[in-house]
Amino acid sequence: MSALGGKRTFGLYANGVKQDPEYLRTQSRYLHRMYRRNWRLARWFLLLWSLFFFGRFAVAAVDVIGRLAWGFTRNDIWDSLLFLAFGAGMWLFTSLIHGILLAYVRHTYGPEPAED
Repeated sequence: MSALGGKRTFGLYANGVKQDPEYLRTQSRYLHRMYRRNWRLARWFLLLWSLFFFGRFAVAAVDVIGRLAWGFTRNDIWDSLLFLAFGAGMWLFTSLIHGILLAYVRHTYGPEPAED
């Protein structure tokens, strides 16, 4: 191997870093913080999505039932319900992905360290 290192040197370095307790604590803390941030953003996005399409559904239903001629049709009611169902599906999908990512972080880097 060269004096600058090669695959073997890098492999030893990578294994050594992964076993360093300070590295594991730092990575665990960082990845748990990122997990909480991403989960918070996903919840806010899905909440706003649901509120928007539920509001659209409610206005369209009032317009169609009351024959107020605001420009909504029966298809707008169904479209809003389908978008709400899509939001629920996305909620389930993001919950699954976030659960898998959190399990990976806990398995690889350990539980979130308590603040010193």
